[in-house]
Amino acid sequence: MPNQIKPMRGPSSPLYVKQKRKWEAETDWLLMGVQNEAIEDRVFDALVEKHKLEQRCRPLVSYLYQLGFRDAEFAKLIDARVEVLSLTVATAKSRVLYLSSLGIQPQDLVKIIAKHPRVLEYRTERTMKPRVEYLREIHVEEQDLAKVITRAPVLLELSVNKTLRPRAQYLAQEIGIPDDAIGKLVTKHPAVLTYNSDTMVAPRVRFFLDLGVSKEGLAKMVTRHPQLLHYSIDSMKPRLDYLQAIGMSEEEIITTVSRLGTLFSLSIESSLRPKFEYLTAELGGDVQTVAKFPAYFSLSLDKRIRPRHQFLLSRKGLAGSKMPMKYLSLTDKDFVGLVDSTLKEYEEFKNEMIVRDFAVKFSTCTFPSKV
Repeated sequence: MPNQIKPMRGPSSPLYVKQKRKWEAETDWLLMGVQNEAIEDRVFDALVEKHKLEQRCRPLVSYLYQLGFRDAEFAKLIDARVEVLSLTVATAKSRVLYLSSLGIQPQDLVKIIAKHPRVLEYRTERTMKPRVEYLREIHVEEQDLAKVITRAPVLLELSVNKTLRPRAQYLAQEIGIPDDAIGKLVTKHPAVLTYNSDTMVAPRVRFFLDLGVSKEGLAKMVTRHPQLLHYSIDSMKPRLDYLQAIGMSEEEIITTVSRLGTLFSLSIESSLRPKFEYLTAELGGDVQTVAKFPAYFSLSLDKRIRPRHQFLLSRKGLAGSKMPMKYLSLTDKDFVGLVDSTLKEYEEFKNEMIVRDFAVKFSTCTFPSKV
């Protein structure tokens, strides 16, 4: 009686698991061989030695290498989740193909996988697609999906009903962001949907409301600068203290904060203080000037404020005792038109300033003497 092939037992049996792994390994090598994507021995051996990889990881390592991974990316992936390298090429490839279909470019795929390797473990139909559909639901434009996912790939694993939807609803109901503006907010700063509403967002909302910012004003602030919902409250207070120290009233502080949310990202010592000192010492301004024009603090002292002021001083009759802020708010093209000059002349002047400033700084440097 001829030998009968015994039926393979259930998925949990050792025989099933062994044969399944063997089949997957053979399939992986066939995939790599057909597409001529195998990694060179010397390259793989170097990775094995440096990162203590197992031979069974070779098919996926080879595929990722062909995708654009190099030592730095492998190091990040291994540090974050080395288990991912046990996936089959077919599994990884299906995830990569789906992400590519959303418009994510190869170089960005490499960054996403290296930083957040779990994305290769997400099931396309059950995990990734529902999250992407929700992003569409909140009006993230189709052409922006790739950018949003590239910047915050963790969105692809957060529960729609337990996490993403409640957080979007909090932004709309508690802060006052219009429903049709949520998508633009997420596009501008995708991480906003990763912030915990109770432990991170709510305390900051209370902080601003207690400060005196209206709900409408807060909605505008968050729309312009969503990072406000992430800044440490302890780091924001010193900025408010500085505004008070230069003489702003409580009402002026509220107005300044409402109109310039980026204030909380600016250093007091290297940005706010030098700019205010230049305003009062050189431009003839005072605290009322910045209270009326808070955007002054957001401008670069060396690239915008000083060059334009010095350019005006170099042109007779164009600079009085107090420099109008309109000269700082204009684009370079409009600025030179206002002062009857040209972009070429202004650019040459700025370049000469850079050379002079460098010469001054270099002349004040001290160097150790030769023994």
